[in-house]
Amino acid sequence: MRRSTFTLVLLLSLLGAGGAHPPKETIRVMTQNQFLGADLTPILLAIGTPQQDTILQATLARMTANNFPLRARALAEQICDAQPHVVGMQEVFRFSLDGCPDPDNLLCPATLPLPFLDQLTEVLAAIKKRCDNYTVAASVQHSDFGQDVPGFGTIRFAVRVVVLARAGVLGVPGALVWP
Repeated sequence: MRRSTFTLVLLLSLLGAGGAHPPKETIRVMTQNQFLGADLTPILLAIGTPQQDTILQATLARMTANNFPLRARALAEQICDAQPHVVGMQEVFRFSLDGCPDPDNLLCPATLPLPFLDQLTEVLAAIKKRCDNYTVAASVQHSDFGQDVPGFGTIRFAVRVVVLARAGVLGVPGALVWP
């Protein structure tokens, strides 16, 4: 109930409902479905089988060829050019190997080979270089799965839905994070 009430109040305030004055500008929203670059199901099904290494290498190669850092820069360009009030991003992956990347883990190398990265970190860094006026307003993690892959390490992927807000919208620079 508390979350529903908060959401309703938030939406009404964004839309200017309840006030005698019409909104000064139209609320602009952009949505973007992120993509990891490959279906992870074959990896999960192949663990412990003779095909494990071949399938893992092929899937990682597809993910690397997807070149998410390049895509993050293109997304940042679209966001900064359009200047929407909020940006909704679905399927925002954090794909890690043995817990890295993790800025709080001093044992992690400064960079990892693609595709091991946090898509949100990549997008925010690209936005910062381009227009530096967006921050995370909400982030909901809906999946987190890790698997030890013999001879390779622990692969983990977490998937989130993230809302970015332009400075001055939703009280930014505050952040709302729901479990």
